[in-house]
Order: sequence, then C-alpha cells, then structure tokens
Amino acid sequence: MEPIVYRNRERRRALAWSAVFTGWGVISLVRLLGGAVPGFLDALGVAWLVIVPFVLRVGLGRVTVDGEGIHARRPLSLRRTYPWRDISAITVEERSSRSHGAHRIVIARPGRRPRLLPAPYVDIRASHAWYEELLAQAEEIRARHRAALGSGDGPGDGAGDRPGGGPGDRPGGDGSAPAL
Repeated sequence: MEPIVYRNRERRRALAWSAVFTGWGVISLVRLLGGAVPGFLDALGVAWLVIVPFVLRVGLGRVTVDGEGIHARRPLSLRRTYPWRDISAITVEERSSRSHGAHRIVIARPGRRPRLLPAPYVDIRASHAWYEELLAQAEEIRARHRAALGSGDGPGDGAGDRPGGGPGDRPGGDGSAPAL
C-alpha cells in the first residue's frame, strides 16, 4: 500500500505569520533587555513568543496513512501511530467554540478516547468545495482501513458519519442542512 501524506492547507500561512510574530517578539525582547521603556507593543511582541509554538503545532500537523495504520505527527509533540486493527471508526466531526472551529477527522478506538487527526482539517467558514475535499479524504482513509482489515463494510463507512447526517450535507452551508 503506497503511503499518503496529508498536510494542513494553511501551513504556509502559519509559517509566514509565525516568522513575522517571532521576529516581532525577538525585537521586543531585545529592546526590553536593552533597557527600553516597555510599551504595549513590546509586551504584545513578547506574548507572541509564547503563542507561536501553538500556531506552529496546529499549522504544521501531518498525517501519513500506509499499510500499517495512521501516523500522526505534530511539531513539539510525539509521533503517534494508530494501527488499523486498533481503529473502530473514522468519522468527520465539527469541533467549534464561539464561532471558531473546524471539521476534523476523528478516529475512534475501543476503550480509549477518540483522537482528532492533525491533518487534514477544514475551517468551519471554508468553502463547500474544501469541505467536500475533506469528506473525500476521510473516505479515502476509510477505504484504506477497510482494505487493511480485509472487509468491505464495517464501522465508519456510512453516510451517518457526516455532520448533518446525509450525503453532501454541510451544517450551516446553505441553510438546508440541520445545524449541529
């Protein structure tokens, strides 16, 4: 089975903004250590030095799907491997709070908590085409799961795994799909 690598669509933007904010933070830190009178922008720059690792952790996530299973990797984190035999379902779920969030691929494992994969994911405000691409990628992972287990049907391969319950429904997309 040929490995497939999924990366986040926004990784270049995350790298660019992280570089800008890291530069701002380093300049602010040097100014403060040099004895400059601290200002709001200096404090904000130093705060960015704390936030940048989290931005990179989300933006640079990577998932490799191969014959062994799913391998999830994020910067500043351990690489996690989920063998096919340990996965009971692969679903797409909406994770949101205060109008921010994303549609994420989630793997369920018996007796363990579900895991959100670091990639691919789609922002809840993204286009319908990007959402459909995420659903196709999730179906591709499900197909590999079924092939690895040697069965054509099993948990995680039905349309009920889609938010909204039906094929092609997108919550909040055009008002016709039920909101979650």
